[in-house]
Amino acid sequence: AMRDEFGAKMHKICPTRYWRRRYDIFHKYDAGVCLTNDMFFSVTFEGLGLCVANHIVDSLKASNIPPPYTVVDVFAGAGGNTIALARHPLIKRVISIELNPSVAECNRRNCMIYGVKDKVEIVLDDAFSYLAARGKERVELEEELERERQEASEDCGDEPEDCGMCDAMILSPPWGGPSYMDYDKFPVDLLMENRMAELSELAGRVCPRLCMLLPKNSCEHALERLVQKTRDGARDQGLGSAYALLELDDRERMLALYTGSLASSIGFL
Repeated sequence: AMRDEFGAKMHKICPTRYWRRRYDIFHKYDAGVCLTNDMFFSVTFEGLGLCVANHIVDSLKASNIPPPYTVVDVFAGAGGNTIALARHPLIKRVISIELNPSVAECNRRNCMIYGVKDKVEIVLDDAFSYLAARGKERVELEEELERERQEASEDCGDEPEDCGMCDAMILSPPWGGPSYMDYDKFPVDLLMENRMAELSELAGRVCPRLCMLLPKNSCEHALERLVQKTRDGARDQGLGSAYALLELDDRERMLALYTGSLASSIGFL
């Protein structure tokens, strides 16, 4: 009865077109899935999340990076991408970053419903501060490995790309509501109060294998600017990139921008 009452309340305050798609967001919605009002139009559709998770794992395997994998989900929200990643048998750990405690609690509950809570570490933190700290750690680790190589007078074979704290990373920044549809070509680098360039560079410092989930009408020139910032952060000007338009029910829903080896099976920009 309480669940029915909650559902009736959410139906009243949630726009009808989003409410109708609640099972596309989480097919287990009726099992007690927790969503704040704005999460109805912020969570990646379940089918798309699973598609992205499969692509990430397939790309890592094709790049001879051995499983199991650790993936970071930045801007995790209520857990759409986190759960999709954690459901994959070759992903052992998902680090789920969310700043809002109420939304993070929804994430935790939803992970329990899908039976993946033991594979998920939810971190309450701001995306920028989290990435800055992890990037600093990676640089320090690279410097330590370089010192060890010099002391041993031989190359120990450690690649800088593999000094990070994860095998891949998803970034799904808030799109700022439906206003992006007012553009023919959306200047995606304006998201996050014009801090997308900074975000891309910080993410590149942590891991070169990124998946950014962005509006489907994102401007290609803006995407290229984000990729260049990722290259700067990764200190790899040859870092490849590609994007794919993700469809559900024969409609384009979002754009996935991939970098590093996640892009190799798509065709580089």
